[in-house]
Amino acid sequence: MTKDEFYKNYLEDPLLIEKNYITPEKIQQLKFHQSTGVKLLEIIKIAVDGCIDGESEAIIARKMNQNLNKESGL
Repeated sequence: MTKDEFYKNYLEDPLLIEKNYITPEKIQQLKFHQSTGVKLLEIIKIAVDGCIDGESEAIIARKMNQNLNKESGL
């Protein structure tokens, strides 16, 4: 599977729609390389990217933490 396919599978989780992280219309339009501005969706992208690229869990977790810290201004 490609990164786009993995990402779409995660985006199709009904909980993301129920919690208003994304709309069904946006799911159809969104591509892996596009920024969403939603922290949770950006973290999912980091996880997908790391898994596909064969990175260790420690590296993926570090990237996630860096992203969350950067965006929160810490």
